[in-house]
Amino acid sequence: MKLNITKNFIITFFVILAIYQTAELWFEGFSNHNFFYSFFNKSNDYDDDALLYSLDSIIVNKGSDKLICLKNNIYKNDYKTVFDDAIKITVENSSKARAGKIDWNSVLSARSVVYQYSSGIDGKSVARMFGFDESLLTAFTNTIDTITITSYTTTFPENITVAFGNRTSGKGYIFSLENNQYIYTVYNTIGSISETSDIYYTSSVKNGLDLFKGNLFIPQWNGEEFSYYPIKTEDPFYENGEFQQFRLERAADVFFDNPVSKWSSSINGVFTYSDENTVVKYYNTGVMEYYNYSADKAKSENDFYSQYKSAVSLLKRDSNIENEYYLSGFSSDSEKTIFYFDYKINNFCVKLSDEVKKSLGMNSVIEVTVSGGKVSKYCRFTKKFVNDISGKSAVKMNFLKAADEVFADIQSGNKENSGVIENIELAYFFETDEKGFLKWFMDIDGKQYVKGNTE
Repeated sequence: MKLNITKNFIITFFVILAIYQTAELWFEGFSNHNFFYSFFNKSNDYDDDALLYSLDSIIVNKGSDKLICLKNNIYKNDYKTVFDDAIKITVENSSKARAGKIDWNSVLSARSVVYQYSSGIDGKSVARMFGFDESLLTAFTNTIDTITITSYTTTFPENITVAFGNRTSGKGYIFSLENNQYIYTVYNTIGSISETSDIYYTSSVKNGLDLFKGNLFIPQWNGEEFSYYPIKTEDPFYENGEFQQFRLERAADVFFDNPVSKWSSSINGVFTYSDENTVVKYYNTGVMEYYNYSADKAKSENDFYSQYKSAVSLLKRDSNIENEYYLSGFSSDSEKTIFYFDYKINNFCVKLSDEVKKSLGMNSVIEVTVSGGKVSKYCRFTKKFVNDISGKSAVKMNFLKAADEVFADIQSGNKENSGVIENIELAYFFETDEKGFLKWFMDIDGKQYVKGNTE
């Protein structure tokens, strides 16, 4: 009996293998154009570390005017892999590549997704991140902060289109791939995404809102107000009001190759841990700093891609980060690159007020400095952001009312303005070290304005 089972298993295995090998021969030279490619050989050549945490959000269009905005848990879902594969497959196999503006009405007329980045990334680095040849994007000289993936299933011929764009210049570079099975993989994956939030997003271009520059995705809701939980911070090094130094020491250990050999001291409330190459400091403001003095000895490429990979490698090492984070910006010179990361919670970003930034001595909750291919400095606000379930608050003004009040404030100060909103976002505003409330953020003429209630 056991022998028969074994024989049946072996026969079944070889039948499946034969079918697969026949398909490989049948489609020889076209492995990227058929079902067997998408099923057996999913594209895994892109760099996971370089892709991690770089996205601000993914906008999902399932075919209605109410779009879904995904911010949290992007990197823990299979749909992200499908979309990343679609970018690589389309670019590498496209027979039609051209420069041109992204046609938002066309993109939003079919099932589509939009990758949104907070900062523009050079084309060479984007190519390396997704694992395709850099030369395929050299014709596009603008930085990239937007990628669209559109599955056109009702056109002739059917095609999948990927566009790389820059929101400021409005320019883009577009690749199309016709009659490929992955068109339906993307189409079906988009259809499988659901969102239970009361918030939905609309396109400024599709709705003819000339108040905004280019295409912006604007949060809206049904009814007069949007109810939500505010956020607050919890200190991981305190329990029942008592400081737990052993927790701090455990958090510092991740930065040392041999934690047992580190030295420690405490002077004026500043805890310091160190060895011959590493220093970790913790301040009573909740800020932890890491210094790597061996970084100056290292030499490496100084491009965004290489530096960002080093930053992400350090972040993955810090297992004590409890909130999801994203790349909110970066600055660089000939010697170093500083990456700024901020938190997301409940599908909204968390923004710090100028007062909080000043008290922390940081512009973002996480800052990573990379020099010579290694992290030389790392700063993190160690407190965890959580929902304050003691009571709900509400956003009591929609984007139009908020915009009216912002422009009224500008005019009352006798300041000239273009009357155009360059960017708009609903995000948690952390003004004190106590609570954060949802407020409107608007960029007008290069300056950011905040509007909303705090209650």
